[in-house]
Amino acid sequence: MPEPAGGQSTVLPKVLRVRDAARAVLDRLESGDILSSVLPQAKAVIDQRGSGPHSYWLEFETYGSEGPPFTKFPLTDEDQRAGFALFLELHQTIDPAKLTARRANPRDPRPSVDGSGRDKVMAYSISELEDVLASGEKWERELTRADWDNMNPDVLVGMPAVNRDRRRILAGVRAYLYDYVARIHTWAVAEQENQALLGPDYHIVVESLDALGSKEGEKLVGALELLRSPNPEHWSAAALMCRNVVLALGRSMWKVKGEAYECQLAGKPIQIKGDKEKNCLLAFIDVHHQRTDDGGAKRELEELYELTSTIYERGSKGKGSRGVRHQEAQTLVVDTFRLVSSLQRLTDLQPVTDLASS
Repeated sequence: MPEPAGGQSTVLPKVLRVRDAARAVLDRLESGDILSSVLPQAKAVIDQRGSGPHSYWLEFETYGSEGPPFTKFPLTDEDQRAGFALFLELHQTIDPAKLTARRANPRDPRPSVDGSGRDKVMAYSISELEDVLASGEKWERELTRADWDNMNPDVLVGMPAVNRDRRRILAGVRAYLYDYVARIHTWAVAEQENQALLGPDYHIVVESLDALGSKEGEKLVGALELLRSPNPEHWSAAALMCRNVVLALGRSMWKVKGEAYECQLAGKPIQIKGDKEKNCLLAFIDVHHQRTDDGGAKRELEELYELTSTIYERGSKGKGSRGVRHQEAQTLVVDTFRLVSSLQRLTDLQPVTDLASS
């Protein structure tokens, strides 16, 4: 997504730190670094931008099922309980005591295994799990033909089966951690682009829209996501979302009954009854233009009056067969955020319910 003049200076430093820290963790996981060595760095990322349950989960992965020092059971904190539940889920394992051996081929000294379900939990921390796996694999490598002939077959099949489960658990924890940190990185990249395009305070606009009782704020964030798509149909959808914000504002901001409104900025009456939400927003702006004595505010409201019609008309192109170019859609999204932000600052987005003071 193109950045405006100023580039990354418009992005809050914390977003860039999270982006870079998450990328560093992903790079280490991709390069095959020992998982236990990555956990502290990953937890630092999750503590900056992640959920409480996942932060506690990494504590259990670091310290084992007993948790970090001073952990008291039963757990009472909901996030801690959720993190522990995730640890238990990822550490489910077979019960070696339920494994039995059978010799499928008399000529093959290696027995096969009749296994059990995963109804136990491997309570080790990740570093302990790595150590016991290394020891178990060393034991396997050093087995001789005499060992296969003479040792208890249940032991012979049990250790390799347990080692396989240890490897599976380590791989599962690594995969889950990678996926979660990748989502944090994706958020940070998107947030960086959004802030570079709209400024770091764009969430205020979203919250202002959502406070009106609609989901237009959420949809406007969705429009930003659509801009990142290479699909031209998504750009048209983003344009339509901007048009819908104008309609939603008109419905929410104009509560005056009547069929027409005498609009000074238009220099004529405008219809406000029926499917005239855009005109309702224009009337809302006109009322505030009349009520303010601040020259700067008047000029800005005049610009917003024109911008409202521009957004509506250009956003309507999203319904057409020719579609909308990416730059057009991006400009529409920026203008829509500017419209809502300015109206929130100038009017506090308080609906007009009467014209007595106009």
